[in-house]
Amino acid sequence: MYNKYSQKQTLILILCLSVFIMLSGCGGGGDSEAAAPIAPTVDQNDEPVVDINTLVAAPDFSFTTKSDVTVNLNIEQYQDQRSVINIYRQYQLLDTGDYYPKTASRVVSGPLINGHFSQSFIGLNQQTQYLVEVWSFDGSPPLQRELTVTNNQLSW
Repeated sequence: MYNKYSQKQTLILILCLSVFIMLSGCGGGGDSEAAAPIAPTVDQNDEPVVDINTLVAAPDFSFTTKSDVTVNLNIEQYQDQRSVINIYRQYQLLDTGDYYPKTASRVVSGPLINGHFSQSFIGLNQQTQYLVEVWSFDGSPPLQRELTVTNNQLSW
Protein backbone atom coordinates (compact mmCIF):
# COMPACT_ATOMS: atom_id res chain seq x y z
CA MET A 1 0.00 0.00 0.00
CA TYR A 2 1.34 3.32 -1.04
CA ASN A 3 0.75 6.56 0.72
CA LYS A 4 0.62 9.95 -1.05
CA TYR A 5 4.18 10.79 -0.11
CA SER A 6 5.62 7.75 -1.83
CA GLN A 7 3.44 8.33 -4.94
CA LYS A 8 4.92 11.85 -5.30
CA GLN A 9 8.42 10.48 -4.93
CA THR A 10 7.73 7.80 -7.52
CA LEU A 11 6.28 10.36 -9.94
CA ILE A 12 9.30 12.68 -9.51
CA LEU A 13 11.70 9.75 -9.97
CA ILE A 14 9.94 8.67 -13.18
CA LEU A 15 9.97 12.24 -14.50
CA CYS A 16 13.69 12.68 -13.72
CA LEU A 17 14.57 9.35 -15.35
CA SER A 18 12.55 10.27 -18.45
CA VAL A 19 14.39 13.59 -18.82
CA PHE A 20 17.75 11.87 -18.26
CA ILE A 21 17.02 9.22 -20.91
CA MET A 22 15.90 11.86 -23.45
CA LEU A 23 19.00 14.01 -22.84
CA SER A 24 21.44 11.12 -23.00
CA GLY A 25 19.99 10.08 -26.37
CA CYS A 26 20.77 13.49 -27.95
CA GLY A 27 23.98 14.25 -29.82
CA GLY A 28 27.02 12.14 -30.46
CA GLY A 29 26.80 8.97 -32.44
CA GLY A 30 27.13 8.74 -36.16
CA ASP A 31 29.93 7.19 -38.11
CA SER A 32 33.55 8.08 -37.54
CA GLU A 33 33.96 9.61 -41.01
CA ALA A 34 31.57 12.48 -40.17
CA ALA A 35 33.66 13.49 -37.17
CA ALA A 36 36.98 13.47 -39.05
CA PRO A 37 38.27 16.88 -40.21
CA ILE A 38 37.75 17.62 -43.87
CA ALA A 39 40.90 18.55 -45.77
CA PRO A 40 40.43 21.76 -47.76
CA THR A 41 40.46 21.40 -51.51
CA VAL A 42 42.94 23.55 -53.36
CA ASP A 43 42.15 24.95 -56.76
CA GLN A 44 45.27 25.54 -58.83
CA ASN A 45 43.90 28.96 -59.93
CA ASP A 46 43.38 30.24 -56.37
CA GLU A 47 45.77 32.66 -54.73
CA PRO A 48 48.20 31.09 -52.28
CA VAL A 49 47.09 31.00 -48.67
CA VAL A 50 49.02 33.49 -46.48
CA ASP A 51 49.81 32.55 -42.92
CA ILE A 52 48.66 35.43 -40.71
CA ASN A 53 51.70 34.96 -38.48
CA THR A 54 53.98 35.98 -41.36
CA LEU A 55 52.27 39.31 -42.07
CA VAL A 56 54.33 42.39 -41.24
CA ALA A 57 53.09 45.98 -41.14
CA ALA A 58 55.22 48.80 -42.51
CA PRO A 59 57.22 50.57 -39.78
CA ASP A 60 55.32 53.85 -40.29
CA PHE A 61 51.87 52.19 -40.27
CA SER A 62 49.63 53.17 -37.36
CA PHE A 63 46.95 50.80 -36.09
CA THR A 64 45.27 53.56 -34.13
CA THR A 65 42.13 55.14 -35.57
CA LYS A 66 42.19 58.25 -33.38
CA SER A 67 44.66 61.00 -32.63
CA ASP A 68 44.90 64.24 -30.68
CA VAL A 69 43.99 67.33 -32.69
CA THR A 70 45.24 70.66 -31.40
CA VAL A 71 43.13 73.73 -32.16
CA ASN A 72 44.93 77.08 -32.43
CA LEU A 73 42.68 79.95 -33.47
CA ASN A 74 43.74 83.57 -33.74
CA ILE A 75 40.86 85.68 -35.04
CA GLU A 76 41.92 89.32 -34.91
CA GLN A 77 38.51 90.82 -35.71
CA TYR A 78 37.13 89.31 -32.47
CA GLN A 79 39.87 90.59 -30.12
CA ASP A 80 37.57 93.08 -28.41
CA GLN A 81 34.34 91.05 -28.53
CA ARG A 82 32.93 88.43 -26.22
CA SER A 83 32.63 85.32 -28.39
CA VAL A 84 32.26 81.54 -28.26
CA ILE A 85 33.85 78.89 -30.50
CA ASN A 86 32.10 75.69 -31.58
CA ILE A 87 33.80 73.01 -33.66
CA TYR A 88 31.75 70.34 -35.43
CA ARG A 89 32.60 67.00 -37.00
CA GLN A 90 29.44 66.69 -39.15
CA TYR A 91 27.85 69.49 -41.16
CA GLN A 92 26.53 70.25 -44.60
CA LEU A 93 26.95 73.11 -47.01
CA LEU A 94 23.64 74.80 -47.81
CA ASP A 95 22.70 76.37 -51.16
CA THR A 96 23.14 79.79 -49.52
CA GLY A 97 26.84 79.08 -48.92
CA ASP A 98 26.31 78.78 -45.17
CA TYR A 99 27.08 75.62 -43.25
CA TYR A 100 24.52 73.71 -41.20
CA PRO A 101 26.21 71.81 -38.35
CA LYS A 102 24.81 68.68 -36.74
CA THR A 103 24.66 69.82 -33.13
CA ALA A 104 25.37 66.36 -31.67
CA SER A 105 28.67 66.24 -33.58
CA ARG A 106 30.24 69.16 -31.70
CA VAL A 107 33.72 68.11 -30.57
CA VAL A 108 34.83 71.21 -28.70
CA SER A 109 33.41 74.50 -27.48
CA GLY A 110 34.71 77.38 -25.44
CA PRO A 111 35.25 81.12 -25.13
CA LEU A 112 37.37 83.13 -27.52
CA ILE A 113 39.62 85.23 -25.28
CA ASN A 114 41.18 88.32 -26.87
CA GLY A 115 40.67 86.69 -30.27
CA HIS A 116 42.52 83.50 -29.26
CA PHE A 117 41.38 79.95 -28.64
CA SER A 118 43.54 76.88 -27.93
CA GLN A 119 42.36 73.43 -26.98
CA SER A 120 42.78 69.76 -27.96
CA PHE A 121 40.33 66.99 -28.71
CA ILE A 122 40.42 63.38 -29.88
CA GLY A 123 39.73 63.20 -33.61
CA LEU A 124 39.23 60.32 -35.99
CA ASN A 125 42.18 59.82 -38.34
CA GLN A 126 39.99 59.75 -41.46
CA GLN A 127 38.29 63.03 -40.45
CA THR A 128 40.28 65.78 -42.16
CA GLN A 129 37.86 68.71 -42.11
CA TYR A 130 35.88 70.38 -39.34
CA LEU A 131 33.48 73.30 -39.20
CA VAL A 132 34.45 76.15 -36.88
CA GLU A 133 31.79 78.65 -35.83
CA VAL A 134 32.47 81.88 -33.98
CA TRP A 135 29.41 83.22 -32.18
CA SER A 136 29.43 86.75 -30.80
CA PHE A 137 26.94 88.06 -28.28
CA ASP A 138 25.81 90.97 -30.48
CA GLY A 139 23.14 88.82 -32.19
CA SER A 140 24.86 88.61 -35.56
CA PRO A 141 25.05 85.30 -37.45
CA PRO A 142 28.12 83.19 -36.71
CA LEU A 143 31.35 83.48 -38.60
CA GLN A 144 31.87 80.05 -40.17
CA ARG A 145 34.93 78.45 -41.68
CA GLU A 146 35.76 74.92 -42.74
CA LEU A 147 39.27 74.04 -41.58
CA THR A 148 41.49 71.15 -42.65
CA VAL A 149 43.60 69.18 -40.19
CA THR A 150 47.30 69.60 -41.02
CA ASN A 151 49.90 67.82 -38.87
CA ASN A 152 47.18 67.09 -36.26
CA GLN A 153 46.35 70.82 -35.99
CA LEU A 154 43.43 73.05 -36.87
CA SER A 155 44.58 76.64 -37.40
CA TRP A 156 42.87 79.89 -38.33
